[in-house]
Amino acid sequence: MKILFDYRMQSWSGIGTYSRELIKHMNTGPNSITLLTNKNIDFESKVKIIETDSKIFSITNQLTVRKHLRKFDIYHCPHFVFPILSRFKNTFVTIHDLIPLKFPEFFSKSSRFYMSFFLTMLKQDNSKNIITVSNHTKQDLINDYGLDENRISVIPNGVSDFYNTNISEDQKIFIRNKYSEGKKYILCVGNVKPHKNIITLLKAFRNFKKEYNLIIVGNIYSNREEVFYYIRKNNLEKNIKFTGFISELDKKLLYVAAHVFVFPSLYEGFGLPALESMACGTPVIVSKTSSLPEVVGDSGLYFSPKDVDELVYRLTELLDDDNLYKQLVGNGLQNVKKFSWEHSAEQTIELYKNRIKYEDTPN
Repeated sequence: MKILFDYRMQSWSGIGTYSRELIKHMNTGPNSITLLTNKNIDFESKVKIIETDSKIFSITNQLTVRKHLRKFDIYHCPHFVFPILSRFKNTFVTIHDLIPLKFPEFFSKSSRFYMSFFLTMLKQDNSKNIITVSNHTKQDLINDYGLDENRISVIPNGVSDFYNTNISEDQKIFIRNKYSEGKKYILCVGNVKPHKNIITLLKAFRNFKKEYNLIIVGNIYSNREEVFYYIRKNNLEKNIKFTGFISELDKKLLYVAAHVFVFPSLYEGFGLPALESMACGTPVIVSKTSSLPEVVGDSGLYFSPKDVDELVYRLTELLDDDNLYKQLVGNGLQNVKKFSWEHSAEQTIELYKNRIKYEDTPN
């Protein structure tokens, strides 16, 4: 089975992690995997490379992908910009979320247009196969765009084996000193964008504070003015740290050394940082919205994403109750066992095989 996988978003946060981990864990065996990429990459797995200068959101891209498809049995597009100029039936499109359409006020007209356009084309083109990373995203596609549920397969993301609790006390002390001046801290991981709802976390932290710092890992893309104005107005500069982009090792160490992880998003297609935190033995408090209850289950505490007082209550409840704290740590470590990239890759390969079998079945 010859597989072509669009790898050009490998440096992005969500789609990049999905692409890297899926390819890394696919058992090539009798399968040949080729990556379509715009970068010179050094990949550990035995894969082939096709380099292209085509931009994903371009007409040239549509022509480039179409040109290559005839050489392959499967084409997997890990984002919504699939080849609309091709009727290649063994195309798989992964839809992670519908955030630009759910929160149009936070995104440009072009972002909204592209997603709406390609989803409309996806509905009309019954030859394309759809993968979502959560049941919630599947239901969004069905309810908002009328896609046939039989075309959609749900394959959850996994958690990398890299995230675990096997670090020393010296490493914990080192990472606290590096990012939190040695103090205990509350952790949030996610790029700062309006739908990530960081402002609710800042307000809750102001009311809770106590002896903790707040560390936010991720790049700041938008609503910078609102976030920093609030911090300055409430004299929180010494207690709130924005790390920007950091190494995976530092991120892991921050997870393990944190006292609690908070994920206040208004909407998530999956919510991988919550699972990464649980894998590192740190309990989570997440907003009760979109896919997060599906992913976190009974392994975390919840709050309404706009309710500052409820988040303060959850922080106090967790950090003041040792028994609850230990229970959630244990529940989290059990919960992450349900999510592995090996299993995600196996399920994806199985979908490929079933599609080819279907095409080979006489009508």
